[in-house]
Amino acid sequence: MAIGRKLSNYLLLSPAIVLLGIFLIIPLLFDIALSFWTPSLTGYLQIFTWQNYQSLGLPAYQQAIATTFTLSFETVVVTLIFAYPIAYTLAYKVRSPRKQTLILFALVVPFLMDYTTRTISWYPILGLNGLINALLMDLGLTSSPVNLLFNQSAVIVVWFQAYVLFMMTPIFLALSKINPSLVDAARSLGASSWTAFRKVTLPLSAPGMVVGTIYVLVSTVSDFPTVRLFGRGIQTVGLAIAQQADGLNWPFAAALAVLVIVVILGAFYVIIRYVDLQQLF
Repeated sequence: MAIGRKLSNYLLLSPAIVLLGIFLIIPLLFDIALSFWTPSLTGYLQIFTWQNYQSLGLPAYQQAIATTFTLSFETVVVTLIFAYPIAYTLAYKVRSPRKQTLILFALVVPFLMDYTTRTISWYPILGLNGLINALLMDLGLTSSPVNLLFNQSAVIVVWFQAYVLFMMTPIFLALSKINPSLVDAARSLGASSWTAFRKVTLPLSAPGMVVGTIYVLVSTVSDFPTVRLFGRGIQTVGLAIAQQADGLNWPFAAALAVLVIVVILGAFYVIIRYVDLQQLF
């Protein structure tokens, strides 16, 4: 009986397992194998080499790796700083489920637009003749337009608007699952509002912050169109992978991708080891 139940469970999971294997595991294994092959004018030769990984030690690529994770970390911090208060307000200050749904829907609506369109729309906002420069000059804060485009700050701003919702949503879900009686108990024992938040609410909402951090980190590390459009002169791993692939240097592009995967998986392991994500579900 128990064996039959387990078998039926496996059968139910089999379509998902097959799809996961075809579209994730097999491509990942091929990418790892490709990273050890020799580049050629036609793409690659199936000749084993360490050269692709040795090339990762070149100063240009070390700088690209450092820039990538610096920008991603800064974006995670900025989105977390803004997303947490919004999620907290939505979870605890807006009591009506209907109002919560309407607010969430209003926040989601801009994301129904194509990502590229939303990204390009920042040009008239951040440009020399854009909205922000016009406002700064009208207020007398500057006498000439400020260059707000084509730098790291512009990349972070665009990434922020693209991924802040994906940081806020899991935090909101985590906050919504916290039993209010826990906070009430802390307050009844003499804890201040800040202490109750720091000792009860914040730790219990950690799974939501972790999920949001993972999503933003993965998305920004692999994003290269935004860097290409708003960070001219900035080299990131995602952009380097695209450039190497365009140049048919697929083995080195694969080695860069494997490096990113290893670093991200390492970060996931460290985070998940100290945070129970089951609290979110």
